[in-house]
Amino acid sequence: MLQLHISYQLLREVVPDTGMVFACNSSADAFHPYGELRRIMRQMLFSYAGARKKTEALRYSYVYELLDILTEQFQVQLEEMGQSRPQRDEARLQEIIRYVNQNFQEEINLSRLAEQMYLSTSSLSRLFKKNMGCYFADFVNRVRLNHAVKELEETEKTVTRSAADCGFSNLAAFNKQFQNAYQMSPSAYRHQA
Repeated sequence: MLQLHISYQLLREVVPDTGMVFACNSSADAFHPYGELRRIMRQMLFSYAGARKKTEALRYSYVYELLDILTEQFQVQLEEMGQSRPQRDEARLQEIIRYVNQNFQEEINLSRLAEQMYLSTSSLSRLFKKNMGCYFADFVNRVRLNHAVKELEETEKTVTRSAADCGFSNLAAFNKQFQNAYQMSPSAYRHQA
């Protein structure tokens, strides 16, 4: 067993949310990338005990690499500690859905959202696809389209303005998504409504 102590001051500099803990138990959890942790810990150990002396800069780089993996893959909210994996996944999904519904008008970036949730992009993508039955980008587009349809039905805004207000990057992207979902253009939909 190897034990590592990282000072609270350093941890606080790197991980601003101090209400978080790292859940690492390789004997009880095969889901997380423990191989990466072991590799970094081994490098740290050899940097101190190896035949060649290593610089402090290299040792600090290992600590920062370790903290990066811990915060991205193993960090959980304190209230999540007593939850089972399905409960944590459900809580995360609810948080994602809430985030998309509150920010659909803005650029929504999967990697930025994954970082905020202390997950890798691929883990978040898998979690979402497995539990929601669709890809994250498709879900975001559905939310945006639902709001756009409301705007087309209830406002006099131009189609271009509605597309922009609902978070679409350009009119062509909006028209394509709308056509795929409703088999007609936004203008035709508005005239029909």
